[in-house]
Amino acid sequence: MGMPKRTCGLIMAAACVAQAPYLLVPMGGDAAVHLVWIHCFAGQLWQGDPYPRWCFDADAGLGSPVFFFYFPLPYYLTSLLYPVTWLGVSIQQLYVLSTFAATVLSGITCWHWLRVPAGERCALAAAILYLFMPYHLELMFFRHAFAENWFLAFAPLMCLQARRLAFAPRLSAARVAGMAAAITVCLLCHVQATVGMLIGISIYMLATARRSTPLISMGAAAVIAAAACSFYLWPAWRYLPFVDPGANTLSPWANGTVSLTHFGHVQLRVLIGAIITAIGIATISVLAAARRQRLTDAAVRRECIAWALAAAAALFLMLPLSARIWAMINAAGPLAFPWRMQSVMMMALAYLCAVYMRFLPSARAQKTGSADYAVLLGFLLFFAFFVVQSRDVSHDEAFNRLIEARYVRPNEYRTRWTPPEYAGQEAYEYVLAQQRSRGQQALADVVEGKAEVTVMQWSWRGIALKVHAQTQAVIRLRHRFFPNWQAGYDHHAADLQPETGSGWMKVAVPPGDYVLTIKRTL
Repeated sequence: MGMPKRTCGLIMAAACVAQAPYLLVPMGGDAAVHLVWIHCFAGQLWQGDPYPRWCFDADAGLGSPVFFFYFPLPYYLTSLLYPVTWLGVSIQQLYVLSTFAATVLSGITCWHWLRVPAGERCALAAAILYLFMPYHLELMFFRHAFAENWFLAFAPLMCLQARRLAFAPRLSAARVAGMAAAITVCLLCHVQATVGMLIGISIYMLATARRSTPLISMGAAAVIAAAACSFYLWPAWRYLPFVDPGANTLSPWANGTVSLTHFGHVQLRVLIGAIITAIGIATISVLAAARRQRLTDAAVRRECIAWALAAAAALFLMLPLSARIWAMINAAGPLAFPWRMQSVMMMALAYLCAVYMRFLPSARAQKTGSADYAVLLGFLLFFAFFVVQSRDVSHDEAFNRLIEARYVRPNEYRTRWTPPEYAGQEAYEYVLAQQRSRGQQALADVVEGKAEVTVMQWSWRGIALKVHAQTQAVIRLRHRFFPNWQAGYDHHAADLQPETGSGWMKVAVPPGDYVLTIKRTL
């Protein structure tokens, strides 16, 4: 059964309200980074690059391997809207349109997940509540976590497929395929958030499944999903040693949620969101337990208990007491961080609220129902107020200069050969300096020997140089070295190396006249 038009319209209206702060306060924080990535990814995609792993124009044309490691699906989806920029729509406006689409999709998928256990009306109310939950708002308006916001649009599908597996009478290839598809989509949106959600869903499955078959099915679905994402995961793992290791060995408590270490404004907002959500789960659970005699569906009762347990486990995993668990999870790399377990708490609160709303009396029922409505209204007001507390209002000329210079925050995706001083504020100033000198500095010059070099092509498609070398020479290219680039001339391979001190490409060439090409291998 499809979604009623009225339900879809109400979700879109709620999404408009949820997005209203974008119209009130300018962007800040990580938004500048994502604006650059959208421009790079969508621009190269529409020029014919099927998977823009290398952001060619990043950092004033120096290039960046960001999309070897960052999640591609949100940018593919946003690229569908990219042609509107040809009509004068800015990248900032495109970002808001994409986030709005993700918000609407969040409500739609949440409604589809909850309509069976709670009914369509209660599922609609919970889906709207889902849009205003603290973590959702914190992602949109404080951290500007663009990819994680898209993850929350698909996460309810994992919960929906988990229920179908948990209550399936027998092993079903279709249900395994459905779960695998949901995990695949979420992995392509945000790997770390998906790992956290899989932890919560695993606890849910252990509490609901009466047999081992659903658990085996879920394990098989996870393996299939990892294989389906291998086109992204394998190169990311392969090229991980070639980026700055310091950017990939962060402690999971660097921005700990409930940890008081490095307590500051970021942690305060996240902590408030976790507390509000935890209070919501506890209150709704107590109220629902007091009325459990009305709930005759044994499967829904099991699910309520399962989601309460998953939320409790998620809250524990946000405490420093779980540090050893995270150390084991992160043994293979930076797979997860504690604060992202709030997504599990969001799902638990959405489910419990949806089911509890079934107990609310109708307009003709007794007056005791007013207290129930007051509780739910109170939570909604808390969530709405949270967006005000979560705003990052930093926005000045530097924000636009970051976008103009295609700044990609090298301290996260800096190539191993880029000097460490090009990090943080130093990297910002360096990129701006490169931007100012771009029209004055040669893209390629000769640093050793005697040769003349003419640039024939300089784009993501490759670099082509017409070379007239009188002696053996070394040519330096004003673009970052990375192992996915290879050089050659006249069917011969050339020795492409990083330049010490800058991390730019340099290539040794023999005497003669030929065209030197440098192309991407992936």
